[in-house]
Amino acid sequence: ADAALGSLGKSLSDLEWRMEGSSTWTPVTTVDQAVATGMANANLGVHFRTRLGWANDGPGSYAADLTFSLTTLDEAYR
Repeated sequence: ADAALGSLGKSLSDLEWRMEGSSTWTPVTTVDQAVATGMANANLGVHFRTRLGWANDGPGSYAADLTFSLTTLDEAYR
């Protein structure tokens, strides 16, 4: 079963993200997703959108908690 955006039952996968400069949108899931790898001094733009359909998505508040984790690589792997 897919997690929901708030109490209105909208699928979490209707919330999508993409890296700045990319045209590919990726659904948000409850599984960890690697967004980017690279040098620690990089600036990254991440964009979000919510797919909406007037026939199925009523007025209301849609919400989800997102966690962003930043990790470093061991010096031997750089």
